[in-house]
Amino acid sequence: SKATCGQTLAFDLKISAASQTSMATFTLRVGQPVGPGAPVVFQRVVPHGGLAIPDSGQAGVTDTLTINADLVIHDLDFQIDSLTHPFVGNLDIGLKAPDGFGASLINRMGVCSPTSCGNGTNDGDNLINTRIDDSSTNDLFAVGPAAAPFTGSWFATINSPRLFIFAPDPVPELSRYQGRGTQGDWKLSVIDLQFNNVGSLNGWSLIVTPVTFACSP
Repeated sequence: SKATCGQTLAFDLKISAASQTSMATFTLRVGQPVGPGAPVVFQRVVPHGGLAIPDSGQAGVTDTLTINADLVIHDLDFQIDSLTHPFVGNLDIGLKAPDGFGASLINRMGVCSPTSCGNGTNDGDNLINTRIDDSSTNDLFAVGPAAAPFTGSWFATINSPRLFIFAPDPVPELSRYQGRGTQGDWKLSVIDLQFNNVGSLNGWSLIVTPVTFACSP
C-alpha cells in the first residue's frame, strides 16, 4: 500500500557475516519536517466513576490512554481534567510515553514563605483543569492552597526555583517529550505518599502540537 506523508515506516535489517547473523530494527518518517501543526487534544475520561487513589500506597495507581494517531511531538502539554483529593501535597503524578520515557510532572506541592518552602505541605483540595505547560510562568509547587483547585497553566513542579531538597531541573520537563511519537499506550501514575487521605483520578488529557511534514509529488 502507498505510504502517507508523515507516516512511520519500520524496517528490519538482517546482517550476516561469516557464521554470525544479527537483526536490527529502525524507523523512518515519510517526508521532511516543516514546522508545527495545529494542536490536537487526546482526552481520557476514566470509566466507572474514576480510579481510586489508595492511601499511602507506594505503588499508587496507573491509568492508560491509548493513542492510535501516528504523530511526532513538537510540543506537549499535560492536563489533569479532574482529580479529587483533599491534600494535593501528598501526591506524585508522573507521565510515561509509549517508548518508556517517563517524568514526574506534579510532585509534593508545597507551601512557601518568602524565605522557605515546606515540601508536600499544600493541603488544597483537588486538581481541576490543571495544565502543565513549559511556556507557563506560574509555579505550581509554590503557589499554596489558596489557589485550589489549581485551574490554569503551570510549569512542572520539578522546574520550580523554590525547591529546597534538591536543585530544580533546568530543562523544562515536558520538552523531554519533543521528537517522540504519540502512537501507543501513555501511562499516568498517581501515588499518595502520606496517610489519612484518599482520592480519585477522573480524567486527564494530552495536548499535542505535532510536527508537520511535506512530501514532494
